[in-house]
Amino acid sequence: MNNLLENLDYVFWGNEIGDYVLSFLVLISLLICLRIFRKIALKRVTSVIKKVSLGRSLISILESIKLPFYLFVSFWISLNVLNVDERISKVLNSVLIIWASYYLIIALQILIDYLLKKRIIKDPESKESFIMIGKAIKFVIWLTVFLMVISSLGINITSIVAGLGIGGIAIAFALQNVLSDLFSSFSIQFDKPFAAGDLILVGEHMGTVERIGIKTTRLRSIQGEEIIISNKELTTVRVQNFRKIERRRNAFKFGVVYETPNEKLKKIDEIIAEIIKEEELADFDRVFFIGFRDYSLEFEAVYFVLSGDYKEFLRTHESILLKIKERFEKEGIVMAFPTQTLHIKND
Repeated sequence: MNNLLENLDYVFWGNEIGDYVLSFLVLISLLICLRIFRKIALKRVTSVIKKVSLGRSLISILESIKLPFYLFVSFWISLNVLNVDERISKVLNSVLIIWASYYLIIALQILIDYLLKKRIIKDPESKESFIMIGKAIKFVIWLTVFLMVISSLGINITSIVAGLGIGGIAIAFALQNVLSDLFSSFSIQFDKPFAAGDLILVGEHMGTVERIGIKTTRLRSIQGEEIIISNKELTTVRVQNFRKIERRRNAFKFGVVYETPNEKLKKIDEIIAEIIKEEELADFDRVFFIGFRDYSLEFEAVYFVLSGDYKEFLRTHESILLKIKERFEKEGIVMAFPTQTLHIKND
């Protein structure tokens, strides 16, 4: 027994044999605990957190951490019991920092994907913008963690950060127009002045929005050609969105000939009001005899179409005009058209 104790005091590579035994026991204990955790505890934790909304993401994070990392951590902890050469200790610490940082990034990316997925489900029209934002956030995370890791390894990052700052300013100036369109795209996606499928008027251009891209928005005009407008322009000019219209006002004029008897002139208001009120989507406002023109007695009628659909508006107006013509023919009221009367005086 005394010989055994004496052997434990024997120093080998800067450590007593007893220290090596203790380190080995720590390693074995950690490996046993690790096996229990992975086989029993982890399964139970997984079954519990599945019920939480964030559960699947947490499970993905736990599953992303592979067995070699656990083994390395166990080895690293057991090695701290010993007096290890400073260079070896520094290398092992660096490996642990890099490896742990990698899994930290993976965990953050999984959480970001989870949050973005929830936002996309609530707002599917902004899917492209959310994906871009996710990529930008992930890039920032990678860059930040990279700088933190190399700083923890004893590397001076002041010059690197300064270089990144100067480079970022130079890139921002070079890509000023692109970045302006990019941020305008974010503004359109989140503020939603219009969406895909809307009929909009931008300056002199009218069309249906087909796609809101990163740099440009594409419209399909009524004539059929594609109109491409930069997102920056769309956020700096007035845009009329016809989809937002709940009802459309329509005012139209028509004339009858001067030979129309007064009795029939007085009856025109009643006829027009009756025709408009018969239309399901039409809300009658007014109709009046408004003046004497060169070749006609002019009337103006005003009504509202109770739909934002432009095609429904046109169908309703067409139906009203056809009924007016049919009713006027039945009543013997003649619609006016440009005419000239030539009076010849005989001397």
